[in-house]
Amino acid sequence: GEYRAAGYAVLRSPEDLASAPLDQRWAGVFSESHLPYNVDQLGGIAKVRETPPLAAMTAAALRKLQRSKNFILQVEGGRVDHACHSMDAAGAMREMISFDEAVEVCLSFQREHPETLLVLTTDHGNGNPGLNGAGSGYRDSSKLLGNIRQVRLSIGEIAKRIKAAKTTDDMAAALFEATGYKTDSARMEMLRPFIDGKGKALYDAHKSDLAGLSEVLANYTGISFTSGAHTSDFVPILAYGPGADAFHGFVEGPDIFSRYTEFAGIRFRNPQEPLRLNASARTHDAARDMA
Repeated sequence: GEYRAAGYAVLRSPEDLASAPLDQRWAGVFSESHLPYNVDQLGGIAKVRETPPLAAMTAAALRKLQRSKNFILQVEGGRVDHACHSMDAAGAMREMISFDEAVEVCLSFQREHPETLLVLTTDHGNGNPGLNGAGSGYRDSSKLLGNIRQVRLSIGEIAKRIKAAKTTDDMAAALFEATGYKTDSARMEMLRPFIDGKGKALYDAHKSDLAGLSEVLANYTGISFTSGAHTSDFVPILAYGPGADAFHGFVEGPDIFSRYTEFAGIRFRNPQEPLRLNASARTHDAARDMA
């Protein structure tokens, strides 16, 4: 209501986005919290169908912003991160496909407007999912990866349904309905403590209900995670258009910001870093004086 009173067009559905007036400011509010996982649409969860795809949001934003002389647009495939925190291979993969579709919208725009700089990157690695060798001579790896197509719900939704199951047979049936993975009640018996929050794992990061379920599904998809935590991997950075040369080679994440500001003739540096350096120097000096 406050946004409407301030003159915004408040967009709540794909239809609102498609017909949004270009002469008003927009506030797109398509969910009460995070946007739903794309994979959940396959399982019939209506909320996903009521949310515009990331590519549609990107295209709409570009339609509006290109009316300005200059603009900066940031697009994030944010639930890739959340899916990896949940060790959800199918969820993460579907989110990456959604992001890829949004990238194609940006590439098409860049081709039509070659004065546009397009930068693609991420802020960190997460979870380290890996497709493992499986079967004799690893011949089953591709087959298992193909099972991703059968998964119809995010791992969080699957966990809810398994928690509601009364018996291990019911648990196995719920898993099969959501993924196509047919397993036995003995494996579900091993999973039950994790679902109840009492699972014991040799690696503490794998003690959660979602971690236990993810390990079960790894037998079906061939993909397992090191954890649901951020990782220290190098991440890709790609750039197209004028100024792209500023993003080649190894670039520290915080430096991406300064590359942008330098294009605008702004020589800004975050003041926190020298403060940390000075604090470190003072600690070193104090230790030397004590010695």
